[in-house]
Amino acid sequence: MSPQAIDYGSIFTEKEMRLIAFAPAVAANGVAMVDGTISEQETLTISAHLLESTDRYRQNDLIRFAIRSFTNLMQQGDMPGEMRYISSPEEYLRAFRKVGKLIDQKADHPDGYEYKKFLVEIMHRVASASGTRRRSLFGKGNVSEQEQVFLDKLTEILGVNPGDLD
Repeated sequence: MSPQAIDYGSIFTEKEMRLIAFAPAVAANGVAMVDGTISEQETLTISAHLLESTDRYRQNDLIRFAIRSFTNLMQQGDMPGEMRYISSPEEYLRAFRKVGKLIDQKADHPDGYEYKKFLVEIMHRVASASGTRRRSLFGKGNVSEQEQVFLDKLTEILGVNPGDLD
């Protein structure tokens, strides 16, 4: 985070803000469904990680902005079209290419990189909660083969160094 708080509400357009706000939930849902099922444990992990993020990322203005905006937008049911109608892994990848480019163009670098790490970490936690018995590349729990391929592609698309993940 920069020494002064960054007002991301004045940096991003309304449409861009919706993409950033919904990206964590869409990322978590995407990795959960890529192997064909969303388990109850995955659903609980999505909710728990998003709630815990408020405390964990207290110093990141972009993540705080996204979480605060997500809460408001969920009440309005205002999910962006690019994310509302996703029906395949390829469409998830396309949406996250757009999110990654947007973050790179407009966000403060440390906040933006940590935001992208935050997305990848959510996906890893959700995939690890699925209950299959394959160890992930990062040694973090059980991840199906389909989930791991999806995680690897999204990690690459977002430009996150796997060594930087918790």
